[in-house]
Amino acid sequence: SWALADGMSLTVDGLFNRSEEDKSKTVAKTAVTAAGVASANGSKVESEQKDRDIARLSVALKGEFANDGKWQLRATGQETSEDKDKWAIDYAKNGTATRSTELSSINDRDMGLSGSVERRVGEHLPSLGFALNDSKLKIGKSATSNGVLATAKAKENASLSEDKQAFWLQDRWQLAAGHELTA
Repeated sequence: SWALADGMSLTVDGLFNRSEEDKSKTVAKTAVTAAGVASANGSKVESEQKDRDIARLSVALKGEFANDGKWQLRATGQETSEDKDKWAIDYAKNGTATRSTELSSINDRDMGLSGSVERRVGEHLPSLGFALNDSKLKIGKSATSNGVLATAKAKENASLSEDKQAFWLQDRWQLAAGHELTA
């Protein structure tokens, strides 16, 4: 936070976080006969890499009026993303291998702008404000088996967008000490 002038301040908040996850495993498959005898039936090797990023920035400018009032303007932005790559090789008992991949990504972005002003007029404290928000979500997924693209399900690939606007006018009226009415 910085004090810019009498009654005015600027505040900047930020965050960035990155996480990475890698894992792999090998699973031996067995087959059990009717007599209860287990035998080797191939194996499966899996590997997965996942990256997540979160970034957030908020800037707020606030001020005061000389005659008992204040104003503020705030802008915010946040983006979250996740990318996941998964590979697998499935070895059958006869030695043939099936290779598969699965790639997925999620990206979520929100941007906002808001502001308000209020100023005392006698026993009344009217305020006027607005809030605007733009949100986008994108989900993508693809899969292959032995190099052939698998058909994606409709819910696995989506793009959503949402815009919101809010405007308000309110009045806080001081009825008596400790009693206010808001309309």
